[in-house]
Amino acid sequence: MQISILTGLVPFIVILSIIGALIINHLISGELSFLSEAETSKIEATTDHLTGLVNRRGLDTIFPNLSGASSGNKGRGMLYFDIDRFKLANDSHGHAFGDEVLKQVAERVAGNLRQNDIFARVGGDEFVVVLPKVDKKEAQHIADRCRSIVAEDLFETDGKSIPVTISLGAIWVHSPTDIDQMLDAADRALYQAISSGRNAVIFLSNLNANRGEAALTPAV
Repeated sequence: MQISILTGLVPFIVILSIIGALIINHLISGELSFLSEAETSKIEATTDHLTGLVNRRGLDTIFPNLSGASSGNKGRGMLYFDIDRFKLANDSHGHAFGDEVLKQVAERVAGNLRQNDIFARVGGDEFVVVLPKVDKKEAQHIADRCRSIVAEDLFETDGKSIPVTISLGAIWVHSPTDIDQMLDAADRALYQAISSGRNAVIFLSNLNANRGEAALTPAV
């Protein structure tokens, strides 16, 4: 009799097991979906939608987590640049044209950085590159290479061809410091690059503008 009852209950036990599995799967899927949406929101909050680069919030998040250890002649560099007379070009040719210039500048510079360098858009036409574990000579070389790769070819968009250049302030320190100090020093170097006539690099070291290295020669 008991065996007969148990035999009769087997189909119901199987059905309940299947329903239970489906419920658990649904709950797990919902949790994973929630995590996926949260992660997506986090990425969107730290990414510049036009260029796909890290934005200022993302840079502030990443910077403290970079390795602070210096070894030998390796330190940390930062490049701070903007596009020369961008507002004039933007007003003359339209915002869609300006957006395309921003994307092309980002692509050219990104193609000349190292794999672990951090590239961010921090303002309208303002960009920052962080160079972890780099010696002073290489940081200076990367800075000038970024300037020259933008200036060497005309920018083609919407049937128009125009020259585009950037002015770049660079800072290198052997012992990494906080982001605000480095940004302030790089910004001062950028101001000098603009004041020198644009399409130029001013390279400083040790967070002291009075001990700046010689500016790299602007393109003619």
